[in-house]
Amino acid sequence: MAPTARTDGDRVRAQERTYFDAGADRVDRLPYGSHRVCDALPRLLDLNAVCVHPGHGVPGDVLEQLDGLQAHRAFRHVELPEPIAVPDGWESDRIVHLARRGPAPEPGPDVAEVDRAALHDLRAEWLHGELPHVADTLLAGDDRLFGATPTRAWAVLEDGRAVAMALTVGTGDVQMVEDVYTTPSHRGRGLAGQVVRTATAAAFAAGAELVHIPADADGTERRLYEGLGYREVAVTTRLTRWV
Repeated sequence: MAPTARTDGDRVRAQERTYFDAGADRVDRLPYGSHRVCDALPRLLDLNAVCVHPGHGVPGDVLEQLDGLQAHRAFRHVELPEPIAVPDGWESDRIVHLARRGPAPEPGPDVAEVDRAALHDLRAEWLHGELPHVADTLLAGDDRLFGATPTRAWAVLEDGRAVAMALTVGTGDVQMVEDVYTTPSHRGRGLAGQVVRTATAAAFAAGAELVHIPADADGTERRLYEGLGYREVAVTTRLTRWV
């Protein structure tokens, strides 16, 4: 029997899993997916997640299994390829995976490639402004994740300071655009579109045939990405309960 063809959604989710797996201390295989563990950053959800892989089906007792798998954590966290009913006491969010193929867009005229360290202050501004309770944990996670995966950084600079940013992550035929952000004082000038176009063009120039961006399914940024040719190919549901 011929193998089932992988969809674009399967491919982008697999590439994103590889990215997070690279930052973990270890990845334990499960009959229906994998369990990512990072003892160095025990409160970082992305690096301490049970992942149900597409095509395996969601076990009916998957939430109960978390009590054993994540007994050493202050939370239970699972990523699912399809929605389920959310029990009381659980937080839920959805990540939409948007992807596009060529031709490559025109890079933004005001965008330069920079060392990722040049984006640290802008990334810190973003996290401390929107997620202050976990900002330092996420910044520490950046160092692990982007240190373990080939990453190129793009920015619009003003007086030597980054005011808009994006990353191109990974190599090969599927690559990811990540960490798109513009400082509030410079919004409304099209800078986010410029850095996304540049990061996307760089991925295609480096051999990608499929480029993707993860986004909050209910967020406004997906309209920007869809306006740049990205289309929804998959949705991941994440459930979290703090214990």
